[in-house]
Amino acid sequence: MTNDSYNSISSMGDHSADKSAVLKKANELLTMGEIEFAWKQVAEFCLNNSRDPEMLAMLRELERVRMRKEPSGTKISFIQIVLNGMPFMEYVLKSIYRYAHEIIIVEGAVENCMFAANPDGSSKDGTVEFVRSFPDPDNKIRFIQGKWPEKLEMTNEAIRHVTGDYVWIIDSDEIYRDEDIEKIIEILKEDPSITQIGMIPYNFWKGFDYYVESDRFTEHGLQFQGPMKFLKGARFINHRPVQLKYPGYLLTADYLNRIDGTETKAAGIRFCHYSYILESQVYQKIELYHRYGWGKSWHIDLEKWYNECFLKWTPENRKQIEAEYPVWTGDTNSHTVPFTGEHPKVIQDFIAKFRAGEYKPVITQNQCEDNNSKLSDNTATVNTSHQILDQVRNFSEATSMEKLRQGNVVVQIDSAEFTLKKLGTDSGGWVVPVNIISEDAICYCVGAGRDISFDVSLVTEYGCDVHIFDPAPTAQARVSTLKDATYKGMKIGIADSETEFYEVNADHLDKIKFLPYGILSRSETRTFYRTSHNEHISYSIFDTNNTKDRFDAECFNLTDVTERLGHRKIDLLKLNVKG
Repeated sequence: MTNDSYNSISSMGDHSADKSAVLKKANELLTMGEIEFAWKQVAEFCLNNSRDPEMLAMLRELERVRMRKEPSGTKISFIQIVLNGMPFMEYVLKSIYRYAHEIIIVEGAVENCMFAANPDGSSKDGTVEFVRSFPDPDNKIRFIQGKWPEKLEMTNEAIRHVTGDYVWIIDSDEIYRDEDIEKIIEILKEDPSITQIGMIPYNFWKGFDYYVESDRFTEHGLQFQGPMKFLKGARFINHRPVQLKYPGYLLTADYLNRIDGTETKAAGIRFCHYSYILESQVYQKIELYHRYGWGKSWHIDLEKWYNECFLKWTPENRKQIEAEYPVWTGDTNSHTVPFTGEHPKVIQDFIAKFRAGEYKPVITQNQCEDNNSKLSDNTATVNTSHQILDQVRNFSEATSMEKLRQGNVVVQIDSAEFTLKKLGTDSGGWVVPVNIISEDAICYCVGAGRDISFDVSLVTEYGCDVHIFDPAPTAQARVSTLKDATYKGMKIGIADSETEFYEVNADHLDKIKFLPYGILSRSETRTFYRTSHNEHISYSIFDTNNTKDRFDAECFNLTDVTERLGHRKIDLLKLNVKG
């Protein structure tokens, strides 16, 4: 327990009170029916001796008695904090609407998740448009938007508007069966002193036929929290795990009178958590975990886990993959289990479409308009690039290269001015209009040769996200070597140079994202063949040398790639590839 948990108690006397004297006095007061005075005696002792198990047990019992006297009812205020909640958010709202007293949706990115949001912090996937169009005949939905420091601020903004008897934080991919919600409501009716109900869900993995199991899911801090009793003035003091603090109580809801998730699981109450279904979902999670630094604390290379475990896992190879990687990053012993139960009825049509390959992300009217404007911009940029190159050729090589390195070349096309600069080395660099590159830019660099100084410079000079695509094992090894050396404080020579080194530090590495894909006009698996036998290894989809040095790799077109990564636009595309 923290001092914050006790801030409703003022100084009430001698802090050195003897435990036996406190117990004696408290029992005397209880005999007289003076519960509040008895509670104050025990609460004061616990403030200064918070680890005494006997006194904590007595405090818990006294606070439960007090809680039973609070106003009771079963009106449920659902709270949902969300960023990019589609497509499952639709089915979440449909599953809870009939049971809700109100639904308070707080939308927007926390600071560490702005990479996945629009500049104003809003969702990129049509969540905002969906919420505004969702049928709300009983006027139950309150929609709040903004940018947020963290999720704790989002939940506390929501609780300011709560008018129900219980608050229930529910994820945008967390769906219940009707009978489970009804069982939970009956439990609350039977015992109004219950302050929280723990839950252990089915965490679905790469579809709807397998879920993740881990012994750690039974741990108090890792269980999901169902409804929590609400009292006026209550506020959240923690989000991981969720802790709700009541005015005039020492214990938080999760310690006061909680039904543990192992009990609800034993009673057959388990919701379906569809959080590791779509690649865009998982990619956003992994990137966020990167930014929190959780991969280091878990001793997991999250990028490698995403590429080698999540992307490559299939029902056929699952035992092989899971022997090498945990399917849940928080437990090396986590594993998948075939699901034999029934999914909530509200989502069964969606699951049928998904299994039939008919699911496509829904694009709203606003998204269409935005995508059309971006497409026009991209087309203009393509046309403009040829004009820029023509103008660059007009400079003498010596003069233009010196100016380009300094970023002092400005060309004007129609009414637009472009500042040109060469990023990277003389041999591996590229000339780009740098005034269109910002920290929010999405850059795709296709092809990772021996010299990736251009790709790295985009990150070090502009702080933008750079996605490097190359199916070759040598390319993946090259990027991994750079990252490993940088984490260790070592310098790596560019293209094995002994005089030119990558100027990168550990803070930059989360911005460099390697994806082992080929980029083609259509999505399919292709064979790549080594094109030469010198030290400059490269591969092509054409076997020009009748070589045995070959490998198979997944390839995608750009539309599929952007969908997988949850991107609605590309600001810069570098193609350094062979046919």
